[in-house]
Amino acid sequence: MERQQLVLTDPAELSPVVQACLENGSEVVLTVTGNSMRPMLRHRRDQVILKRCDPRHLQVGDLPLYRRADGTLVLHRVVALGVSTYTMCGDAQTEKEYGVPWNAVLAVAVGFHRGKKIVWCNRLSYRLYVRLWMLLMPLRPILLKGIRLMTRGYRKVRGIFQKKAGRS
Repeated sequence: MERQQLVLTDPAELSPVVQACLENGSEVVLTVTGNSMRPMLRHRRDQVILKRCDPRHLQVGDLPLYRRADGTLVLHRVVALGVSTYTMCGDAQTEKEYGVPWNAVLAVAVGFHRGKKIVWCNRLSYRLYVRLWMLLMPLRPILLKGIRLMTRGYRKVRGIFQKKAGRS
């Protein structure tokens, strides 16, 4: 059996391909990198489904892919609308990014893959999650710390049980 070659590349090098696909009307699926959108999107485990959009018509709660002035591609949530700009923030962040111009927006997430399941962004359950998470923005530092502590505790307990099961 022949092994496939694994090619690792910087997202900035991939962006012309992604942009061409989006401009042709294709949906693009990208693996999430980074933790700024936790707990909704998990680093290197979840994939977002992106589609071209009219960047002037995004709404609060939408999840656009945009390019920062330094060329970095970012997927963060719209938290406020300006005259010709947006204010963005990752779900795992408390600092807002002000003044993101409309023309920096490349696409918007229409769904994401969580394991074998697809979560569509137009579903009521997703929209309720977004609204609740945005309302809880002032409490995010406490909530995120609690989530991290619970995750660590779960991993420790799971590790203990796995070790005991291995000895049986």
